[in-house]
Amino acid sequence: MTRPRILLTYDETRREHLLVDDERAHYLLHVLRLRPGDCFVAVAPQGRELEMEITGVTDGVVRARLVGTREASTEPLHAVHVALGVLKAKTMDWALQKVTEVGAVRIVPLLATRCVVRADAEQWQAKRQRWAQLAAEAARQCGRFRAPSVSAPVTVAELADHCRDSEVRWLLLDPQAKARASVTGALEGAEAAGVILGPEGDLTDDEKGVLRKAGAVPVSLGPRVLRAETAAVVACVLALYHFGDLG
Repeated sequence: MTRPRILLTYDETRREHLLVDDERAHYLLHVLRLRPGDCFVAVAPQGRELEMEITGVTDGVVRARLVGTREASTEPLHAVHVALGVLKAKTMDWALQKVTEVGAVRIVPLLATRCVVRADAEQWQAKRQRWAQLAAEAARQCGRFRAPSVSAPVTVAELADHCRDSEVRWLLLDPQAKARASVTGALEGAEAAGVILGPEGDLTDDEKGVLRKAGAVPVSLGPRVLRAETAAVVACVLALYHFGDLG
């Protein structure tokens, strides 16, 4: 049986005893109903799985001691970033969870012209925190030892500036890409990949033009029309497959 898992911060890995007093404690005590003497796995961001035994619970704070350690091997060897036009709530949640499960290392919410979702700065910050929490939960459930980072939402112009200055090979998902240029073909010689996808209504021609001028390579996922959230997962999988990170 697979042991329950939680993710640790760098600071927590330096402590002799582990104290957990946030939502992870709630997960251990009230979702999994663990008690003193039970064990769980604490996953360190450095790539180690720490087997911990609960030694006590006081006022909702879990105290645990280290009983074993082993190296984890669930992170991809090559980074794949996903810049995704902000989708409607449940659809965005699903896409974030699935690209986390397959191995994305960074998720960039993209504010495009055709995004249906609108919010002010405070609301975007709250959304970002929620998305980061969803990514952390998905990482824990699929056995990763590091959750992907979730960036603050950016405009297409801001993403274009990042593409110009980045060593990542950025790919622009575009059904009209010439000669059905493939994800795997466009990544030949690359060490890291980024995939850019629009929202439900896709990016405008002008937005695509800005990203192409910034160096993003147009690619297609084939002749069928995929929903934005499906395309995000497929593109991420193809990039990881190209790098040999899916077996």
